Amino acid sequence: MKEVEISKELGYIIGVRDGDLCITHGVIELSVIDKDFIDEFKRNFEQVFNKKMIIKKRYDVRHTKGFCWRVRACSVELCKFLKIFDRNKILNSSSKEIKGAYLRGFFDSEGCACLTKQTYIMINNIKLENIKFCKKLLEDLNIKTTRVYEISNNGKRKNHLHQIFIRKWNENLINFKNNVGFSIKRKMKNLDVIIKKCHNYSPSDYKNFINIVLEDKKMKNELVIKIQNLRRKGLTYEKIGEILKISRRNAENWYKGIKPMPISHKEISKKTGVNENVINKWLNSGAKPNTMLRDYHD
Repeated sequence: MKEVEISKELGYIIGVRDGDLCITHGVIELSVIDKDFIDEFKRNFEQVFNKKMIIKKRYDVRHTKGFCWRVRACSVELCKFLKIFDRNKILNSSSKEIKGAYLRGFFDSEGCACLTKQTYIMINNIKLENIKFCKKLLEDLNIKTTRVYEISNNGKRKNHLHQIFIRKWNENLINFKNNVGFSIKRKMKNLDVIIKKCHNYSPSDYKNFINIVLEDKKMKNELVIKIQNLRRKGLTYEKIGEILKISRRNAENWYKGIKPMPISHKEISKKTGVNENVINKWLNSGAKPNTMLRDYHD
């Protein structure tokens, strides 16, 4: 078999391999309910290996829809290649596209964009090493996650599920959508809804907000000192206003000891992109963004 070049298409295939793909007895088979998932895998597989895959619809009561889609190809050589392929080649790749493609394949297989009472985006898998590998790739793409959680399965230790959640910060979710996302339309649609209704902000948003408030206060304190110096030189309030590009009234009030008004919530919102109601909450109650481990919850 010819050497296969590392590409985003191969990255996607390996992501699915570590998820839903079945490789056994010379047969490579993917069986899922989403036709768009099947189409995407088939497209990538045929492009990389130049090997035809056959799609069939199968009726199966084990699936929620009562049927599933199956795509398969037969090749002992390709089965061997996929089984022994070292995914660390993807981890060592400098390409964000290849890392994102692997994650998209794995999230298509094992990921969930849930719109129940508690909205969240997560992946789970029995193999801890798969979840840790995905977590590392997500970190490389600057996508923040929770720690790894272990969920018991009827008390059977060997069947415990391991899972991580994507942190529900606006910038983090958008970063996930742009660099990873889903090939499955229903999951992508749910992701868009989660982003739209998410009003959580990261510690960096809060830090940016604090910096803007402090810089505004510092700037206005410096203006007061300049007004005092210019008045000592005998300049009128009107002339001072022209020089410092402020109103005559502000020049007079600030000189007489009336404190400058702080920057408005609307201006802060415009500069930071943070909702005005959230800014009001931060200013009046001192509340900060939730940085707890389980902040993926509503």
